[in-house]
Amino acid sequence: MVLTNKQQQVLGVLQQSVAPLSAYALLAQLGEHGFNAPTQVYRVLHKLIEFGLVRRLESLHAYTSCAPSKAGKSPVSAFVICRACGQARELEGGLLDECLGQKVRSEGFALEKVTVEVFGICASCN
Repeated sequence: MVLTNKQQQVLGVLQQSVAPLSAYALLAQLGEHGFNAPTQVYRVLHKLIEFGLVRRLESLHAYTSCAPSKAGKSPVSAFVICRACGQARELEGGLLDECLGQKVRSEGFALEKVTVEVFGICASCN
């Protein structure tokens, strides 16, 4: 996959950030690179999500990059988010993916997408 210049810029900012960023925070950082409206940022973010390079953290209304090796392999995403410093890390789905998949199927549903966000205090802030 070949990313456009704007996609590379947004992904680069997200990869350098420890904490997830809102679209408006991205716009503030990328204004000097030709981004001048939130719709531009949202368009790029939606494409990066489609490519499996970015995830949206619903509870924070923010976005974070994800490891390409994890992209698209599972419908289950799990993140640990530090309430003190805002750091967010993606966890491997593994057991969570398996347990949720079994439970969802037993209820007669097909699992499409799950995002689990676990809040706590990271080791650095503890």
